[in-house]
Amino acid sequence: MYKRLYQILFLLCLAIGSSLAQSNSEEQIAFASGNETLVGYLSKPSTHSPFPVIVVLHSASHGHHDNDLYNHLEATMKEIGVGVFTYDRRGSGQSTGDFRTASLETLAKDALSAIHCLKERKDIDPNRIGLYGISQGGWLAPLAYSMDSKNISFMVLVSSSGVSPARQMEYSAVTTLKRDNRSDTIIETAKYLRNITNEYYRGNRDRERTQKEIDQYRGAPWFSDVYLPWRGNLPEDVGVTKWIHEMDFNPKEYFGAVNVPILLVYGETDRWVPIQESIAVWKDVFSNNSHDAYDILKVHRAGHMMIHDEDNNPEREVISEVYTNQLKTWVLNLLKTSF
Repeated sequence: MYKRLYQILFLLCLAIGSSLAQSNSEEQIAFASGNETLVGYLSKPSTHSPFPVIVVLHSASHGHHDNDLYNHLEATMKEIGVGVFTYDRRGSGQSTGDFRTASLETLAKDALSAIHCLKERKDIDPNRIGLYGISQGGWLAPLAYSMDSKNISFMVLVSSSGVSPARQMEYSAVTTLKRDNRSDTIIETAKYLRNITNEYYRGNRDRERTQKEIDQYRGAPWFSDVYLPWRGNLPEDVGVTKWIHEMDFNPKEYFGAVNVPILLVYGETDRWVPIQESIAVWKDVFSNNSHDAYDILKVHRAGHMMIHDEDNNPEREVISEVYTNQLKTWVLNLLKTSF
């Protein structure tokens, strides 16, 4: 079924006119995914074709192709002869569609559509296409792999959470409040507000009563740091929101399917992801499926987006040099082996 689907998508990719604009080092490419047209950019190294390519899977907050971390990846990989494909997520930039209603499964299928468009090109090695997932992309890459493992050769996952979105957002709220020296009472209140909100989305709580409890704290100086979906304004129909479709997503189910070389990168000061818990989840699934082709890197003084001293409000955001060098070394060593 998938093979026929991707054949159709490739024909659509050609019909759209996959090459919209190009230069020697970068080419704009449009591709079809379902009923939408997504637009991306292929950064091409100055090496002989066919070259390996890494496809970028976005963080939740950075859906545009032009992002500092994505641009950094392009520059870093170009040095070692690797192409990078970044695209505007559906509903962002030049891509059609609506991110607000897109499920994780839909976003993963978008990535597979990109891969199947790229692998038909003569300048790309179809057997060396990998995924780079950052934050939410750290869920999307294993999810995409579970749908179509044969076309993904390796993964680099940065800040990949091993817990559900609901659990991750509670962790983020608590970590942020602790950083701001909020009291234990406030922290417990924040956890309670997140819990009753989630229970409302799950259909276990009355909307009016839940909204009334949330509104009691709306004016508190710490309220925004609870990170409630819709800023605490409960929708009447939770079915049209992203949160109901994502909150209880269990990444471990998809992590266990991964059976390709993988680099897991975590910033030691990350306040968004419980890194020790996430690493434990990955190690557990690797142990269960006897997969040993993985490396885990913890980057000193780096945050969620690999920025040095990220949460100390640096005047200039600088991507960690340690991360840069280790990333380059890992990919270069991987390409020297047969996989």
